[in-house]
Amino acid sequence: MPAKKHRLRVVINTSVVISHLYGGASKKVVDLWKHGHLQLIVSAEIVEEYLRVLSEQGLSEHAFEGFSNWFAHKSKVTSVRLGTHFKV
Repeated sequence: MPAKKHRLRVVINTSVVISHLYGGASKKVVDLWKHGHLQLIVSAEIVEEYLRVLSEQGLSEHAFEGFSNWFAHKSKVTSVRLGTHFKV
């Protein structure tokens, strides 16, 4: 597993997180992240969306908690705060 600072930093679209449940290229992307080859960049709002949409997929409580733990895994996830939003 590459050192955290040498991993490719990515933001994964919610549809990729959901699609990975069904295999294919999305599964490969999520597996690369889970195995430490990618560094996931998220905000609290992104994690909230991931979990909201995952909860609609009918996952077991155990599977849902597993995802929640993955998204909080500090060595695999970098959390960022969103900046100020301006309304014009």
